[in-house]
Amino acid sequence: MNTKNLLRISVLGAIGFILMQFEFSVLPSASFLKLNLCDIPALFASFAIGPVAGFLVVLIENALHLFQSFSGGVGELANVIISGTFALVAGLVYKKLHTKKGAFLALIIGSIAMIFAALLANRFINLPLYGIPAPQIMPTLLAAILPFNAIKAVIITVLTMLLYKPLSPLLKK
Repeated sequence: MNTKNLLRISVLGAIGFILMQFEFSVLPSASFLKLNLCDIPALFASFAIGPVAGFLVVLIENALHLFQSFSGGVGELANVIISGTFALVAGLVYKKLHTKKGAFLALIIGSIAMIFAALLANRFINLPLYGIPAPQIMPTLLAAILPFNAIKAVIITVLTMLLYKPLSPLLKK
Protein backbone atom coordinates (compact mmCIF):
# COMPACT_ATOMS: atom_id res chain seq x y z
CA MET A 1 0.00 0.00 0.00
CA ASN A 2 1.46 3.34 -1.00
CA THR A 3 1.71 6.56 1.01
CA LYS A 4 -1.13 8.22 -0.90
CA ASN A 5 -3.54 5.40 -0.05
CA LEU A 6 -2.44 5.36 3.59
CA LEU A 7 -3.18 9.09 3.76
CA ARG A 8 -6.61 8.54 2.15
CA ILE A 9 -7.38 5.75 4.63
CA SER A 10 -6.31 7.95 7.56
CA VAL A 11 -8.43 10.89 6.41
CA LEU A 12 -11.46 8.67 5.82
CA GLY A 13 -10.93 7.08 9.26
CA ALA A 14 -10.89 10.54 10.84
CA ILE A 15 -14.04 11.54 8.93
CA GLY A 16 -15.71 8.32 10.06
CA PHE A 17 -14.75 9.05 13.66
CA ILE A 18 -16.30 12.52 13.37
CA LEU A 19 -19.46 10.98 11.91
CA MET A 20 -19.60 8.61 14.91
CA GLN A 21 -20.26 11.65 17.10
CA PHE A 22 -23.61 12.27 15.40
CA GLU A 23 -25.87 9.37 16.27
CA PHE A 24 -29.60 9.00 16.53
CA SER A 25 -32.22 6.39 17.32
CA VAL A 26 -34.19 4.85 14.50
CA LEU A 27 -36.25 2.39 16.52
CA PRO A 28 -38.30 3.87 19.38
CA SER A 29 -38.58 0.41 20.91
CA ALA A 30 -34.77 0.05 20.97
CA SER A 31 -33.50 3.53 21.75
CA PHE A 32 -30.25 2.04 23.10
CA LEU A 33 -29.28 1.28 19.48
CA LYS A 34 -27.90 4.40 17.83
CA LEU A 35 -27.28 4.89 14.13
CA ASN A 36 -24.39 6.94 12.83
CA LEU A 37 -23.02 7.28 9.32
CA CYS A 38 -19.44 6.16 9.95
CA ASP A 39 -19.79 3.21 7.57
CA ILE A 40 -19.96 5.54 4.58
CA PRO A 41 -16.26 6.55 4.64
CA ALA A 42 -15.32 2.88 5.10
CA LEU A 43 -17.39 1.94 2.05
CA PHE A 44 -15.84 4.79 0.07
CA ALA A 45 -12.40 3.39 0.94
CA SER A 46 -13.49 -0.12 -0.01
CA PHE A 47 -14.73 1.06 -3.39
CA ALA A 48 -11.95 3.53 -4.22
CA ILE A 49 -8.91 1.73 -2.77
CA GLY A 50 -9.98 -1.82 -1.93
CA PRO A 51 -11.69 -3.97 0.70
CA VAL A 52 -8.73 -3.99 3.10
CA ALA A 53 -8.67 -0.19 3.02
CA GLY A 54 -12.33 -0.13 4.03
CA PHE A 55 -11.61 -2.45 6.93
CA LEU A 56 -8.68 -0.26 8.01
CA VAL A 57 -10.98 2.78 8.05
CA VAL A 58 -13.31 0.88 10.40
CA LEU A 59 -10.35 0.01 12.63
CA ILE A 60 -9.21 3.66 12.77
CA GLU A 61 -12.71 4.94 13.58
CA ASN A 62 -13.13 2.49 16.41
CA ALA A 63 -9.60 2.88 17.77
CA LEU A 64 -10.21 6.63 18.05
CA HIS A 65 -13.63 6.01 19.59
CA LEU A 66 -12.09 3.89 22.35
CA PHE A 67 -10.77 7.07 23.99
CA GLN A 68 -14.29 8.36 24.64
CA SER A 69 -16.16 5.10 25.05
CA PHE A 70 -17.83 3.75 28.15
CA SER A 71 -18.27 0.25 26.73
CA GLY A 72 -14.84 -1.02 27.78
CA GLY A 73 -14.13 -1.77 24.13
CA VAL A 74 -17.05 -4.18 23.80
CA GLY A 75 -19.05 -1.88 21.54
CA GLU A 76 -15.98 -1.06 19.46
CA LEU A 77 -15.10 -4.74 19.00
CA ALA A 78 -18.63 -5.52 17.87
CA ASN A 79 -18.59 -2.50 15.55
CA VAL A 80 -15.30 -3.63 13.98
CA ILE A 81 -16.88 -7.03 13.33
CA ILE A 82 -20.15 -5.60 11.99
CA SER A 83 -18.95 -2.59 9.99
CA GLY A 84 -15.75 -4.37 9.00
CA THR A 85 -17.81 -7.17 7.50
CA PHE A 86 -19.90 -4.64 5.56
CA ALA A 87 -16.81 -2.87 4.18
CA LEU A 88 -14.90 -6.07 3.34
CA VAL A 89 -17.75 -7.90 1.65
CA ALA A 90 -19.00 -4.86 -0.29
CA GLY A 91 -15.43 -4.05 -1.35
CA LEU A 92 -14.77 -7.60 -2.53
CA VAL A 93 -17.94 -7.68 -4.63
CA TYR A 94 -17.31 -4.21 -6.09
CA LYS A 95 -13.76 -5.21 -6.99
CA LYS A 96 -15.23 -7.95 -9.23
CA LEU A 97 -18.18 -5.90 -10.56
CA HIS A 98 -16.81 -2.40 -11.02
CA THR A 99 -20.00 -0.73 -12.33
CA LYS A 100 -22.89 1.23 -10.84
CA LYS A 101 -24.99 -1.95 -10.80
CA GLY A 102 -22.01 -3.74 -9.27
CA ALA A 103 -21.80 -1.11 -6.55
CA PHE A 104 -25.48 -1.56 -5.75
CA LEU A 105 -25.13 -5.35 -5.70
CA ALA A 106 -22.00 -4.99 -3.54
CA LEU A 107 -23.93 -2.89 -1.04
CA ILE A 108 -26.85 -5.34 -0.97
CA ILE A 109 -24.57 -8.35 -0.42
CA GLY A 110 -22.50 -6.35 2.09
CA SER A 111 -25.71 -5.38 3.90
CA ILE A 112 -26.80 -9.00 4.20
CA ALA A 113 -23.36 -9.98 5.49
CA MET A 114 -23.42 -7.05 7.95
CA ILE A 115 -26.84 -8.06 9.30
CA PHE A 116 -25.64 -11.64 9.78
CA ALA A 117 -22.44 -10.39 11.48
CA ALA A 118 -24.54 -8.11 13.72
CA LEU A 119 -26.71 -11.00 14.83
CA LEU A 120 -23.64 -13.11 15.65
CA ALA A 121 -21.67 -10.30 17.34
CA ASN A 122 -24.65 -9.32 19.47
CA ARG A 123 -25.57 -12.93 20.27
CA PHE A 124 -22.09 -13.93 21.40
CA ILE A 125 -20.41 -10.64 22.44
CA ASN A 126 -22.58 -7.62 23.18
CA LEU A 127 -25.73 -9.00 24.75
CA PRO A 128 -24.00 -11.49 27.07
CA LEU A 129 -21.35 -8.96 28.13
CA TYR A 130 -24.00 -6.33 28.79
CA GLY A 131 -25.75 -8.78 31.11
CA ILE A 132 -28.80 -9.65 29.03
CA PRO A 133 -30.20 -12.90 30.48
CA ALA A 134 -29.99 -15.88 28.13
CA PRO A 135 -33.79 -16.24 27.70
CA GLN A 136 -34.00 -12.61 26.51
CA ILE A 137 -31.18 -12.80 23.95
CA MET A 138 -33.15 -14.31 21.06
CA PRO A 139 -36.16 -12.00 21.49
CA THR A 140 -33.78 -9.00 21.63
CA LEU A 141 -32.03 -10.16 18.47
CA LEU A 142 -35.31 -10.53 16.59
CA ALA A 143 -37.14 -7.48 17.95
CA ALA A 144 -34.28 -4.96 18.06
CA ILE A 145 -30.96 -6.02 16.52
CA LEU A 146 -32.34 -7.42 13.26
CA PRO A 147 -34.68 -4.53 12.40
CA PHE A 148 -32.15 -1.91 13.50
CA ASN A 149 -29.43 -3.33 11.25
CA ALA A 150 -31.85 -3.73 8.35
CA ILE A 151 -32.80 -0.04 8.65
CA LYS A 152 -29.12 0.88 9.00
CA ALA A 153 -28.25 -1.12 5.88
CA VAL A 154 -30.93 0.65 3.82
CA ILE A 155 -29.87 4.13 4.98
CA ILE A 156 -26.14 3.50 4.47
CA THR A 157 -26.75 1.88 1.06
CA VAL A 158 -28.91 4.74 -0.21
CA LEU A 159 -26.50 7.42 1.02
CA THR A 160 -23.47 5.61 -0.36
CA MET A 161 -25.14 5.21 -3.75
CA LEU A 162 -26.04 8.90 -3.80
CA LEU A 163 -22.68 10.22 -2.57
CA TYR A 164 -19.97 7.90 -3.87
CA LYS A 165 -19.95 8.82 -7.55
CA PRO A 166 -19.95 12.61 -7.06
CA LEU A 167 -17.29 12.40 -4.32
CA SER A 168 -15.11 9.64 -5.79
CA PRO A 169 -12.93 12.05 -7.83
CA LEU A 170 -11.72 13.50 -4.51
CA LEU A 171 -10.53 10.04 -3.47
CA LYS A 172 -8.77 9.28 -6.72
CA LYS A 173 -6.81 12.52 -7.23
